[in-house]
Amino acid sequence: MNITRRLLIQTLSIVFGLLFVATPVEPLHAEEFETPAGFNAHIQSGVSLAFEGASVEYEPGLRLGGTVGYELDLKLPWRTSLNAQVTFAWNRWRFATPLNQGAHSLFVTMVGVAFSHYRPFRIRDVSVWTSMDLGLGDSTVEYDGFIGTNAMTESHSGFAFRFQLGTAYHVLPYLALGLTFDVSNVGLDELTDRNFSATSIDAGLVIRGRFPL
Repeated sequence: MNITRRLLIQTLSIVFGLLFVATPVEPLHAEEFETPAGFNAHIQSGVSLAFEGASVEYEPGLRLGGTVGYELDLKLPWRTSLNAQVTFAWNRWRFATPLNQGAHSLFVTMVGVAFSHYRPFRIRDVSVWTSMDLGLGDSTVEYDGFIGTNAMTESHSGFAFRFQLGTAYHVLPYLALGLTFDVSNVGLDELTDRNFSATSIDAGLVIRGRFPL
C-alpha cells in the first residue's frame, strides 16, 4: 500500500502543479461563460486496487482508459450538461496464491452517461461530473507456472458496470486536466474465477479534449 500512497501523492502533485502554472490571475464574470457542448474524448491513467479474494493477494496495479462522447447543454438555470459516451478501460495486477502467481487483467467496453456541472474559476472553468456506465467485461488470468507445471491462461466474460466521480480544470477552452475516482465490477459466474477479483477501485489523472478545437 506504500507504493499506492506514493503514486497517488505524485499524481496529485503533478495535477496541482499544472493547474498553478496554467491559471491566469485576471478574473471573469460567470455570465461570460457558456456550457460546453459537442464531441469530446477523455484519456485516463492511474492506480488500480483489486478487491482481494479468499486465497488471492493482489499488488497495486495499473488502470488505462478512454472515453468518446457527445455533450449536450441541458439548458438548466445552472450550467449542467449530459454526455452520452462509450468507454474502454483496462486494468492489470500481479497476484499470488498459495500454489501459484501471475497476472490478472480486466478489459471492459461500456456505454453510459455523465452529468457535468461547470463553475467559473478565474478565467477558466472547473468541472465536476459523475457517470454511470454499463457493458461487457473480459477477465484474463495468466498463471506463471512453477517447476514441473506449465504456464496457463484462462479468460471469462460477464456483465460490467462502472461508477465514476471526477473533477478537472480547463486550462484551455478545449483542454482540461483533472482527477478521477472509479469503482468497477465485472460479474463472473464461472467457478474458477470466484477467488479472483472482479471489482476494482481506481484513481488517477484524466485529460479531457473537446472537438472541434
